[in-house]
Amino acid sequence: MFIDIAQKGKNEFELYIVGIVLIITAFFVGQIPYGATIAVFNHINPEKAEQLQNAMRQVQQNGINNNLIFFFNLIPFVFGVFFLFAAVRYLHNRRVKSVITEAPRFRFSRFWFAAAIWLLLNIVSELSLYFFFPENYSINFQPEHFYPLLLIALLLIPFQASFEELFIRGYLLQAFMLWFKRPCLAIVTTALVFASLHLPNPEIKEYGLIVLSYYFIFGLLAAIIAHLDNGLEIPMAIHIMNNFYGAVLVSYKDSVFSTPALFSVKRIDLPVLMLISTLMVVVFFVIVKLRYKWKLKQ
Repeated sequence: MFIDIAQKGKNEFELYIVGIVLIITAFFVGQIPYGATIAVFNHINPEKAEQLQNAMRQVQQNGINNNLIFFFNLIPFVFGVFFLFAAVRYLHNRRVKSVITEAPRFRFSRFWFAAAIWLLLNIVSELSLYFFFPENYSINFQPEHFYPLLLIALLLIPFQASFEELFIRGYLLQAFMLWFKRPCLAIVTTALVFASLHLPNPEIKEYGLIVLSYYFIFGLLAAIIAHLDNGLEIPMAIHIMNNFYGAVLVSYKDSVFSTPALFSVKRIDLPVLMLISTLMVVVFFVIVKLRYKWKLKQ
């Protein structure tokens, strides 16, 4: 099974510590483009450099094009993917595919089906929210900002979302299963890790810790699917589509993706949003479970 793959190759505890350190290092390396940009701005326009530094520190846009902040925030995940692959290949002596899927090759049919269903459910959920709170929505189409945003999202969100899946629902899920020997405990632990990694997000500060319950539920869904389906094709699909939707189509103030999206929401009604999001997760799980005829595993 996918969740048991860590039994193969080199799986000593200290190697996972080295692997995690290596992956964290990737994010420091990923700051090099930002540092180089600051250096250039300091040379040609010190005021612009200071604005950019303030925007990055505060996760705000203080006069800086939102897309620039978005770009720099996503770049480290590109390095993260390749450093994670290096850890799997050279530290653990396993094929890179071992943290993606147990299938002979990546199952694109599953990926695209899941992405389409998740997008459809997001649209239906958004229309439901619009029905209750139409005054909360406004069109925010600015071609000079939207098209660069679309390009950045298409290029980099697959890396950002895939890294989180590969690291948490691939690398860590398999490690936790190796140590705990119990799938349920491994799955719940990764969901807790996933939720805790979102603690610094601005929406947590604005709406409270209750928002973490959404991340926990999403993490639980993705980990359960990875276990039942023996791979990350479906979790990667819904994560990429979820982040693309939130960055490009509908964004809101204090979102981690505060971008010039096509539509903007003034403020979210948290209880209603949590209810709709939970229903969406349940409906999605039922659809894919029926389609792929999964059986519960011990």
